[in-house]
Amino acid sequence: MKNITFYLLLFFGFSIYSCGTSDQPVEQVQWYSGGTLHQSTIEEWSKASPENKLATCADYVANVKEYQGDFTQMKIDATEVMNCIEEVSKDGGSTKGNEIAAMCIVTLGLDN
Repeated sequence: MKNITFYLLLFFGFSIYSCGTSDQPVEQVQWYSGGTLHQSTIEEWSKASPENKLATCADYVANVKEYQGDFTQMKIDATEVMNCIEEVSKDGGSTKGNEIAAMCIVTLGLDN
């Protein structure tokens, strides 16, 4: 019974510790979270919120470049990709947003 109590206390201790130990301010953690446009069409992309677009682009750039906690540079790169997708997709079409994002990442040289 003592072992069970010990492990329960240990589990709850880690749970409480992990909930309150973020090194990043809340506003920095939120801008790159919650992107849902990874498989979207250009039509869906054009109707999405700027926040959703930016968070999705953050996922794209994080998959090709190591930021090591540099959220400022990550946001700059994600914004560049988002702007590129916006520019390329102005004419519409049936291309998926992630295909345009891949082209933008290569064009912007973020894949190095």
